[in-house]
Order: sequence, then structure tokens, then C-alpha cells
Amino acid sequence: MEVRNGSGWIAAYPYNVAGKTWYANHHSWQWSSAAHFRISYGSFDVSQLYDNYYTADQKSTVKPADKTAVKEQNKIANKTSKKAAVKTAMIQTYKQVGTFYPDTTLNVRTGAGTNYAKVATYYVGEHVTYNQVIINKDYVWAQYTRSNGQVGYIALGENGGQAYGKRVIGVSHTYYTVKYGDSWWVIAQRFGIGMNDLAKLNGMNTDFLIYPGNKLIVK
Repeated sequence: MEVRNGSGWIAAYPYNVAGKTWYANHHSWQWSSAAHFRISYGSFDVSQLYDNYYTADQKSTVKPADKTAVKEQNKIANKTSKKAAVKTAMIQTYKQVGTFYPDTTLNVRTGAGTNYAKVATYYVGEHVTYNQVIINKDYVWAQYTRSNGQVGYIALGENGGQAYGKRVIGVSHTYYTVKYGDSWWVIAQRFGIGMNDLAKLNGMNTDFLIYPGNKLIVK
């Protein structure tokens, strides 16, 4: 039999392995498929190793007969596995349309996390209309479309803790898509609303530039 790179094991089961080195060039010889060990259940495949090809001289720090040490190793392994599962489940995303009124100064970021770049700021008295909520570890984030057409993220509060403002969910709005030649004044006149009120309705002020393709709330 040929094994790529000279590694592998041979499935055969002599009950007495003493002096048997027929396949030493393959590093090991499988001699049992029904071995039993103390403080373990079931049957195990057991191989005789002829060299350190698979172990790379690594030594076990836990003796199989040490019940306390084995149990502790199992606890650590299970704890690590559970942590990974919890971490994966921590990020949740769901659709929700609403308006958020912050009661503190908040940064707008390029992603749903404090490690993302800050691109804008919202202050008390302003508001933002969002279309998606992301729960990411310690914080709850709202996703919304910024005045420049790019997506922004603002923290709604701590996950299971303090809220950073008031959320009004399910508010129905009328939207207008900005066209070439439009301005705050032109759009406000078209829909019979004050220019400053129009900007405030969109969580901005009239110093913000608007571009063709931007969607604005008009009522």
C-alpha cells in the first residue's frame, strides 16, 4: 500500500503487538478497535506509534488515571465551545421601521460596532428614521440611510440595559426622492412645510447638503 507523503495508519488488529513493526514506515499500526479506558465509556480505536510523526514530541499534561484532572479538562473544553456558540448567537438582525429620539449625544458609525469609524453625530433634540435593528454583543444598533445616501449606524442603547433615547416604532411617513435642481426650500414649498421643519423631520438642518437620489420624509 502507498500513502501520500508517507503518512497514515494501517487498519489491522493483532492482539499482541510486541515485536511487530511490519509497517513502521507508516508511523503507526492500529491494533485494536475495542479498547477500554478507566473513567471513559465505550470502545476506542488504539494505534501503536513507532515515531513522533503525529505527536511532534508533545507530552500530555493530564494523566488518564487522574479523574479530577480529566474532568477539569472536559470543563474547559465545554466552556470554550459554549462561549463560541454564545458569541455567534449574539449578533442578531431584524427589520424594524421607526424613529429614534436620542437623549444624549451619539456618534454615527460605518458599522454596527464601536470599532467602526465615526462619520457623524446626533444631538439631543434631533431624530433619525431607521429601517433595521442589529443586536451586536453589548449594544443595540439602528441602521438608517444618511443624507448622502450611505448607510449609517447609531446606538439605540445597551443590550439589556440603558436606552439612549426614545424609540417610536411603526410610524408611517411619506417620502420624496430628491431630484436635480431641488433644494430644501424648493421641496418645502412643494409640500407646504417650513424649510427648517422639513430638515428637522429628517434629523438634519438646512446646512446639510442633499443630493439627487436621497430620500426625504416630507410628512
